[in-house]
Amino acid sequence: MALSTPHLVSAPAAPLNVWQSGEFGDDAYAAPAGPRYPWPSVVAVEGLIGAGKSTLCEKLAAANPALWEPLREQANPLFLALFYADPSKYGWAMQWGMLMSRLYQMRLAERRRVVAEVQEHLARLSEQPGDAGGAMVSRRYSRRPPTLLWDRSMLGDGIFALANYLRGNISHDELAVYESEYGSSITTPYNASWAKTIDYFVFLEDDPAVCKRRVEEVRGNASEVGIPEDYYRTLDDLHFNAMIGLASNGAGQKVVVLPWGTYDTAAAVEERIRARASARTAAPRVVYTTKPPDVYMLHGLMDARDSVTTDATWAVYDCAEDIQAASATLAQARAAPALPDEPSALKNASIANVVFVPDDASTRLAADETGFRRDSRYDIIAYKDAFKRVVSWHLSREQTVVFYRRSDATAPVISSSPA
Repeated sequence: MALSTPHLVSAPAAPLNVWQSGEFGDDAYAAPAGPRYPWPSVVAVEGLIGAGKSTLCEKLAAANPALWEPLREQANPLFLALFYADPSKYGWAMQWGMLMSRLYQMRLAERRRVVAEVQEHLARLSEQPGDAGGAMVSRRYSRRPPTLLWDRSMLGDGIFALANYLRGNISHDELAVYESEYGSSITTPYNASWAKTIDYFVFLEDDPAVCKRRVEEVRGNASEVGIPEDYYRTLDDLHFNAMIGLASNGAGQKVVVLPWGTYDTAAAVEERIRARASARTAAPRVVYTTKPPDVYMLHGLMDARDSVTTDATWAVYDCAEDIQAASATLAQARAAPALPDEPSALKNASIANVVFVPDDASTRLAADETGFRRDSRYDIIAYKDAFKRVVSWHLSREQTVVFYRRSDATAPVISSSPA
């Protein structure tokens, strides 16, 4: 029977391993995880069309221009109109042109990181006494440059390329050429060399239907008005897969998830990044298991790389109905801004270190329910909207989310999860 709220379970007496980011301490050079320096050099802002990426970048830069410098998306509006009018005709030209623009921006980002590291080192020297210090190094040359805010990075560009391939707008050969310049398979961006340049991927999480309405009613860009909703949903599926892919492949420390309503002000977003950079918060993580939650908890079967904690608590969503109820609660909280960010109905789940969600046919879309074709070369799992919203909310709270396979679940309808 479905529970109205996920139930909270205390950890057994034996220590359990739960990921926590390392402390920077006094010496930023000795940081065991995360960026080399406490403050990032490059932050990528990712999300759907209409999620608010450009607006957020402008807000941050306006609030503190010495700290932030937007790296804006470069797209010719006339060609954008041609693409949306006939994506199958202009899909490849559009993606190739955007990739060239991103590669140029990536070189700017790489240069910024090198400059920031050199100037950080000079700043440290200027604080040292004697001949090695302030007498020899001018403060003028030790000032750290603003952090680059990359309005949709290589990660987001790859998502759009894959979306157009899965929707039949570009061919497999064209995508292979794209990936040869991209630096890795689009589905494993954490293996690309450019991923090392980016300190944080900030995912702006919002419902596709809401983004579409915002684009049409607020932005008023004529070329974007006719974008079908299933295109937004395809992009939503791929952004979600990219987010959990990073969080499940050792790059969770780079992931910052911001649901709609949590990035309204520059101060709130800046504080989230500052908290992560100073290791005051942990990082989100995704783990896959075929073991039921009680077995997983009993034996503490977390990854051996994780730190140990003795006070872990666990919240369990038993079925898809639990997920749906949680999603409805989040939607209600969004519709009433006066409500707290942490709805009381989700208190158990919000305070847990680890959250279990069922990953099976009940939480996934069937192949004929997606807006894209199935392709074994690109193992994309399409989850139901409620599942994506709830998991994203938990990742935004820096929790570990365990995707578990129920013993009575039917075979997956899209593809299999990692073991």
